[in-house]
Amino acid sequence: MKKSLLPPRRLWMAAALMITLSSATSPAWGAGGGESSALWREAINGNKDAVKAILEKGENIDEPSRTGMTPLMWAIQDEQKKLIQFLVDKGANVNARQLGSGCSPIIIAADWIQPDTVDLLIQKGAEVNYQASSGWTALLKIARVVPKDAGEADRQLKVIKSLLAHGAKVDLASGKGITALMYAAKSGNTAVVSLLLEHKASLEIQDKEGLTPLMWAITSGQERTAKLLLSKGASVDKKTPMGSTALMLAAERGQTEMASLLLDQKADIHAKDEDGMTALMFAAKKGHLSTTELLLARNARVNDLNNKGSTPRQLAVQNQHEDVENLLREAGGRCY
Repeated sequence: MKKSLLPPRRLWMAAALMITLSSATSPAWGAGGGESSALWREAINGNKDAVKAILEKGENIDEPSRTGMTPLMWAIQDEQKKLIQFLVDKGANVNARQLGSGCSPIIIAADWIQPDTVDLLIQKGAEVNYQASSGWTALLKIARVVPKDAGEADRQLKVIKSLLAHGAKVDLASGKGITALMYAAKSGNTAVVSLLLEHKASLEIQDKEGLTPLMWAITSGQERTAKLLLSKGASVDKKTPMGSTALMLAAERGQTEMASLLLDQKADIHAKDEDGMTALMFAAKKGHLSTTELLLARNARVNDLNNKGSTPRQLAVQNQHEDVENLLREAGGRCY
């Protein structure tokens, strides 16, 4: 049996597409039908000469699959560099749109961390700031990547630098209001965070839920990234529309070290959200003993009331956190 030349991690994609090709009688394949199938089979195999021969017969170089993938998109996804260069040189549409997601070749190249392909597409007129119907841009895709090794990390930075050098909007957000800086903060990718900040990424921009990049770092437990953002001037007491602060988010999750970091940066320990909840109340309600100890040591008010008239101690009682309730009682916490 002939051994497949495709990388193992891509065999499933080829198999899925070949199944689709085997029944390529649907109008979705366009007027070319069978000839389109031949083009796709050769594109899958990375057979540049065969693709060239088929195109010379007048076939559409951008013939889409049922899912809207063009041969160029497939070649990018499969890292067929010679075929990519050939298709682009022959005039393949570098701004084609995939059905469903609406992703373009440059978004796909960014997603697969391909700096050379990104540069080639830009050179051929790819729209750097194109935003797919799914909300993705090339910069958002690459910022979301969590590199598996030093090689991927290096390629990721090259892609980002190239996009930014060619006018990528650093604060262009997804449909949910998520920016490249937020994605990098979530994954703790300090190299990408630093690069984006060098290009004036906003520290105070908020997503649709009101979370800032600092809050993304906090909720993801990325302490190094949080320190970096704070050192660059991130507001420690910025509030969401519901009135939550980074300290409240840390307290609710029992992130004691993160809470200590925020308090060291003068976070308002007595701030309340729209329900009258403080950081201490969140820690008590969730039963986070060490976080409660920290907040008490930092002089959090033990008998503040929320909008329902509950103290931190009452919240601990209501949620059956006996150890926290005892700690609050010893600190003078009352039940009203």
